[in-house]
Order: sequence, then C-alpha cells, then structure tokens
Amino acid sequence: MRQQQKILAPVLKLLKPYPVVVVGDREFQSAKLADWLRKRGADAVLRQKKSTYVADAKTRCQALKHRGFQPGQYHFFENVNVNKEEPVRALNLGVYWKRRYRGKGGKEPWLLLTTLSDAGASQFCKC
Repeated sequence: MRQQQKILAPVLKLLKPYPVVVVGDREFQSAKLADWLRKRGADAVLRQKKSTYVADAKTRCQALKHRGFQPGQYHFFENVNVNKEEPVRALNLGVYWKRRYRGKGGKEPWLLLTTLSDAGASQFCKC
C-alpha cells in the first residue's frame, strides 16, 4: 500500500480541484488504501479478491467466497467493515455476477469495494 500511496499522492495533489475516482484491479484491493483515498477527498472503486473478509449489520465477518453469490445477481452493501483484523469501517461493497446465457457468462462475481453510493458504483458494476 505504501508504494501505491507514494505514486498516488502527487497525482491527487495535482487533481485536487477536480473530483477524482481511483479505479483499481485486485492488486489495489486494500481497504486501507480506499480509506486513505477517502481521507484525501478522492473516491475509490477497488476490485476485491474473494478471500476478502467483510461484515455488515446483518452478517458476521466472513470471506466473500462464502457469501453464496450466484450468476445474475447484483447486490450493494452499505457501511461494511472490511478485514478480519484491524477492520476498515464504513465502506460500501458492490457485487455483480454476470448471468449465464447459452453457457457463457462470468466465471466469478465482480467484488468492488467503494466509497461511492449505490448510484455511483452501479456504473462500474454493470459494464
């Protein structure tokens, strides 16, 4: 995460007058990075690994792979805690699994940790 912060800090400083959304694939999957960006006024949409631990008001902390998501589903969880140890609080999680059609479709869901609301995050989930 330190290397990502080192790279992003000067870019965020240059783009300070503009709204910024950092979109990252699984190598940027850190909840701490999303929190760091949020504290600097930038939004984040970071793809998560299925081994990421998440807890919300309804469910205890468990890995995303055990949540039972199915093809064709879209879920948006607000105010989730991410990480089993040292949880990062009050982030959102969008889950989108493309439905199967004629044997084709996504092999696994897109798991997107975000600081955006459902309306903002849905544009990243349904592309």
